[in-house]
Amino acid sequence: MTAPFVAEVVDYPGLIAAIRARIAELGVAVGGVGPGSAGEVAGLADGYLAKLVAPGKWSKRLGMASLGPTLGVLGLKIYLVADDRQTAKMARRLEKRSGSYVRSNVVHVEWSKQHLAEAGRKGAISGHAKRTPKQRQEHARKLAAARWKREPHDG
Repeated sequence: MTAPFVAEVVDYPGLIAAIRARIAELGVAVGGVGPGSAGEVAGLADGYLAKLVAPGKWSKRLGMASLGPTLGVLGLKIYLVADDRQTAKMARRLEKRSGSYVRSNVVHVEWSKQHLAEAGRKGAISGHAKRTPKQRQEHARKLAAARWKREPHDG
């Protein structure tokens, strides 16, 4: 079964217009507070979805945190389709990328807590070595003062 076509969007205002049209089509409440409002079902703050689709200067913008929940609650998803006419129009103006700058084997690194702790220790040792004795004494004094300000914890 093919999903029904909802809208063609080429810019941000068009995306917002398409979302408003979908809200009207579904007849859901977006400005309400409490269970059952589209924003609450999406997991957004009370009234936030209404601010996302509101016209004017008081509106908010869809971002990384709100785009997914907004599309999800309205039963939408985004497909990116190549626009051949626009691609041909822009091709004459765009400079080709130099192959020497392209990284073919991109490596993604995930940092563990142990690795970050080790890096922090090395940074502290390096910073300590670069300080004069007077700077070390002042730094130690600040650290001690910060420790005394904290609430003691039962351990």
